[in-house]
Amino acid sequence: MTYVNVHTEPDSPWIFLTPCYRGAIRLKPSSPPVQHDITLLAPLSGPIIPIDQVPDPVFSERMLGDGIAIDPVDNILLAPVDAEVVQLHAAHHALTLRTDSGVEILMHVGLDTVTLRGEGFNPQVSEGDKVKTGQPLLEFDADYLACHARSLITVIVQTGPESLAINNPALGHVNAGRDRLLVLGTLPSTNTPDAPLQAQGEPDAEASVRIPNPEGLHARPSAVLAKLCHQSNAIVKLVCHGIEARSDSVTELMKLNTRLGDNVTT
Repeated sequence: MTYVNVHTEPDSPWIFLTPCYRGAIRLKPSSPPVQHDITLLAPLSGPIIPIDQVPDPVFSERMLGDGIAIDPVDNILLAPVDAEVVQLHAAHHALTLRTDSGVEILMHVGLDTVTLRGEGFNPQVSEGDKVKTGQPLLEFDADYLACHARSLITVIVQTGPESLAINNPALGHVNAGRDRLLVLGTLPSTNTPDAPLQAQGEPDAEASVRIPNPEGLHARPSAVLAKLCHQSNAIVKLVCHGIEARSDSVTELMKLNTRLGDNVTT
């Protein structure tokens, strides 16, 4: 396991990762194993769009995780399963639910809607709320979004744990709160989970990074950062606004609610 340096360059919207090689750390899994299938109901009404047909590579290439999309014909996002609201983005366009078994589900309303900075969205819940299947989570002005966002396509992504597979995805048209959207089931595996180990060694680098992205670490840059860390087998911890996040968790990165100019320490 390696650590990385995190830095930016002048006039660049990107965050750069440079591997270091001194320390080693192993993290205890944050979610309990899923022991049973979980059925999600449709959170919106409308035609189903396979995730690989969503016109945004962050979703279509499954950088956030596997899932499905809906082109909504209504304007109230419902809870697809009993869960806790663990993340509500400051722009109110995206939120993440976590079930009692540790499954995390990200719902992202529209494409590039983060740029609206909350306009057109009216959240019905707050972080930490426990919600029931079919409960309203978010109301949005579909006419406003249609005029100001790239698309109304809403993506539902399973962001963790990685051991889950999507089964029986819906086809055609679904009705919110009534029709099955998909079933999450555990992938077959013969591997024995690693026993959690204590952290060893000291961080190889600490730095302060100024966020250059106009909308902060929303879904797209969070997914890119998490993917880079996965590829380099690196662990990076980021701290902003007194909140600590692991770089391999898109949910935690988005929960930082970073904005342009924020200083993030690593």
